[in-house]
Amino acid sequence: MGSLCCPAAAPSPVIVHIYDVTGTAPMKVVNQVLRPLGTGAFHAAVEVHGKEWSYGQTDGGHGIFENPPGECEQHSYRESIPMGYTDLTPFEVEMLIADMAKRWRGRQYLKDQVLGVEKGLVGMYVGWVEKSLVGMWRRNILAGLGFGVSNGIMFFIMAGGFYVASILIKEGVADFQGVMMAFMGIFYAGMGAGQAAVMVGDATKAKVACHDMFQLMDRVSAIDGLEPTGETPKQLEAGEIEFRDVKFFYPFRPEVQVLKGITFKISAGQSVGLVGPSGG
Repeated sequence: MGSLCCPAAAPSPVIVHIYDVTGTAPMKVVNQVLRPLGTGAFHAAVEVHGKEWSYGQTDGGHGIFENPPGECEQHSYRESIPMGYTDLTPFEVEMLIADMAKRWRGRQYLKDQVLGVEKGLVGMYVGWVEKSLVGMWRRNILAGLGFGVSNGIMFFIMAGGFYVASILIKEGVADFQGVMMAFMGIFYAGMGAGQAAVMVGDATKAKVACHDMFQLMDRVSAIDGLEPTGETPKQLEAGEIEFRDVKFFYPFRPEVQVLKGITFKISAGQSVGLVGPSGG
């Protein structure tokens, strides 16, 4: 699925990550015993386009949150289950999550969602099905007519070919074996050309994709951090940079503070990096 604003993306794998709830040692033992029986206390998260989304209890706002795949801090990772692929672009996934966040509130996690999430999911599914039904009859009738005409033409061509072949054989211009060899050669050549023509559009896309891929691979970076070349200043005249009470949160999760009022200084010549629990 794609549009002018969000072109179709290559299929992306969808992976469900399973965690032991809370991640405590007793809970892991309980799940280890109950898992063969098809039950247990687990937390599930879905990874799409390299991002993991899950749902949980929060004091305010929606309960949907994002973290690096397999690194949910509230629970202990157990295993991953591939679920197939999706054609949705990253932008379309973000819009879908934003739509779900309107109904899946953090304070309602235990009350309304965990014990009754199937109602919301069924409602969303029904909504998507209803959207696909718009114009269904007209679309399917036209597709059926096109399929019937395209396949019917083949039989008319065969009938005409056999009719001409019978005339040539009757008048002694050609024999049966020669006519059948010529007819079948032309018929299968045309059928092969038609099947190949269907993929002409994909071949053009593949050509553009290969060009872009090799262009990216052959690109020479203007910055090479491994080469100690270039001019090194003997004396730095710069002073220092000071950060005071810096706060930061991602727009999609305003209730989760990433930087919680940090204060630090960077002196001239220093290299400073901010590293979180996941290493990012």
